[in-house]
Amino acid sequence: MLDVCKLQALLEVARHGSIAAAATVLHFTPSAVSQRLAALERETGSTLFVRTGRSIQLTQAGAVLAAHADLVVGQLAAAQAALDAARTPTGPLRIAAFPSAIAGVVAEAVGTLQREQPQLSVSVIEAEPEQAEPMLRAADVDVAIVHHYDLLPRSVPDTIVSEPIFDEPMYVVTRGADQSSRAAAAIDLGLLAEDRWIVPRIETTCHELVRRACGAEGFVPIIAAQCTDHRAMLALVRAGVGVALVPSLAFIDQDLTDLVVREPQRPLRRYVHAQYVRSRELPATAPLLRTLAEAADVTLRAASSAARSSGSGRPRASARRG
Repeated sequence: MLDVCKLQALLEVARHGSIAAAATVLHFTPSAVSQRLAALERETGSTLFVRTGRSIQLTQAGAVLAAHADLVVGQLAAAQAALDAARTPTGPLRIAAFPSAIAGVVAEAVGTLQREQPQLSVSVIEAEPEQAEPMLRAADVDVAIVHHYDLLPRSVPDTIVSEPIFDEPMYVVTRGADQSSRAAAAIDLGLLAEDRWIVPRIETTCHELVRRACGAEGFVPIIAAQCTDHRAMLALVRAGVGVALVPSLAFIDQDLTDLVVREPQRPLRRYVHAQYVRSRELPATAPLLRTLAEAADVTLRAASSAARSSGSGRPRASARRG
């Protein structure tokens, strides 16, 4: 098998008529080009060129080989260009994500990605993990942003890659006026057994988390309202309708006036992952994971600050760096 680098040296000599000119194009020394030509002659067993003063003339065998070298080098250049294009993020990128992730992380990450990669066409679909995972398996989306809790782990099939983006603490939110007898750095959920609760809708894992967390403290929560919008949940708490258990992302751009934010004495965490099908990974997936981690880092700092200003605030939210 003939060496491509030696063929390229012969091709450039044929194109430019001298070893010195070929060396300039190839960014080699003239001596290195001469050595490659000599080695190519030994490999082919043919005289490929003759010197005429400072220039070089190809023999018939050299001309034949140079013509084939032109084809080979051209095909390799085309192959490299095609490979580079395959690695370049282009075309559509469809993302499913739950509401608080969209508001707190995904929106900023997608904005950054589109500025960096204007050839991408990114679309975002709001979906809870229970919806997003089937959408991913059905190829209705390319990436699903999902979450699980330490009390409610999720199994992931081998065909799915699940990349951690960030994790965050869960907080108990109560009305400030109700806290004169319950002020503490962290709160025992058992003290809230007689309170009414604002919980996520029953079909979500977030709803099940509240039930399990309360059950671990020996009581079933008294449900006053069901909703998944964190702004609505905090408004209901502020109005005295009940108490709530929410993640730190709930505090982004929210008014926490008259609210007390504390961690449970038994800490709870939410883990957020970006999932994609291993066999359908897109070139845009890696840049998206990077911008998600960057956006999460900024957002979680803001969430931690908000939690500290409205309660004990010892948040331990953390973005995962790739």
